[in-house]
Amino acid sequence: DTKAKGVQALSRKMTIYCSDETHHCLERSVEILGLGNEALRWIPTDDDCRIRIDALKRAIEDDKKQNKHPFCIIGCAGTVNSGAFDELNALADLAKKENMWFHVDGAFGAWVKISKTHRHLADGMERADSIAIDLHKWMNMPYGIGCTLVKDRFAHYSTFVYGHEAKYLKSAFDQLKDQIINPHNLALPLSRDFTSLKAYMLLRAYGKNKYSNLVQQNIDQTNYLGELIRKEPNMEITAPVVSNIVCFRYKPKR
Repeated sequence: DTKAKGVQALSRKMTIYCSDETHHCLERSVEILGLGNEALRWIPTDDDCRIRIDALKRAIEDDKKQNKHPFCIIGCAGTVNSGAFDELNALADLAKKENMWFHVDGAFGAWVKISKTHRHLADGMERADSIAIDLHKWMNMPYGIGCTLVKDRFAHYSTFVYGHEAKYLKSAFDQLKDQIINPHNLALPLSRDFTSLKAYMLLRAYGKNKYSNLVQQNIDQTNYLGELIRKEPNMEITAPVVSNIVCFRYKPKR
């Protein structure tokens, strides 16, 4: 029981898998979890900056042979380097086969799902066990609105719920305990502000259609910029233009 005994309760070393394009904060996350950054497997990517499924499978098999416990695959829905999307359905299939947790880092690009032309990039995201989303990025909301969606409500709640509820909190919720879940049992903070109000008010004011138009406009602008750069003899595209990022450099002809 890691909740009671921490990582000392683990009989085998646990391993996590992600592409070498994944956001660097993941390394800090595994360190905070107490697993150590040696638990992280950075899997190489293909020419489209997507995780290589063949290399991922080999890494999992290699760790199993060494009696390690592969427990989590992380897929990218929009990398911060190039805006690339991993093949999420393929990752979901593999996670299911290996009985592993499937997490999608959609902090940057999950909102492609509400675009008109590129929503297919995030196909398979709905199969994730958990998804990380930042509304202060592509949704242009005030800073500090990040959230994690967890499919298994019980797993989410049991991770954070206090084993011994504080007495000064208990009486206030006794009569309502079957009707509500205390927010402090869903994340790390105990005292917290009404952060979600920002998201609620903006979604109510603008609605899905306007945000969909905004996302689509960004994608169209990105494609337009990519085409302009391709026509410029002294410029070079350095990564596939997939969603809302154009990577290019100045490369004068000699």
